[in-house]
Amino acid sequence: MRMENEKSEQWTREYKGFTSLSVYEEVFPIVIKTIQILQSYKRENNQGEFIDLIERTQNCAVLILTSLADGYNKYHAEDKVILYSMARSNVSNTQSLMLILGGLEIIPKSLTDKIVNEFNEKIKMFNGIIKKMEDKA
Repeated sequence: MRMENEKSEQWTREYKGFTSLSVYEEVFPIVIKTIQILQSYKRENNQGEFIDLIERTQNCAVLILTSLADGYNKYHAEDKVILYSMARSNVSNTQSLMLILGGLEIIPKSLTDKIVNEFNEKIKMFNGIIKKMEDKA
């Protein structure tokens, strides 16, 4: 029994899960920053007509990370490709919505452009992980 517990504890210490994906590690702080920016403007615009647009943008940002996590935990490479592609798609959706928010001057364009550019710098990582899984499929 003790040997089983030691093995279980060792496996738990070694298992890092989806947070060990380099794309997850790189995109996580951008997603958090995006959500924080959106949340602050949501509070300022609490009775405004653009709350739904801000919330939709927040949801897309969250879906980037949850799709990566879900994909990591799939067994078949084909399933991973689908979910990693969804994560990449949500990056594009988040970028597009941020540009809309900037264009409508709900959030300063300088902030939205910065977020869009930070995501642009990471998109190749999504392409890389998708290609790697496609090669395994």
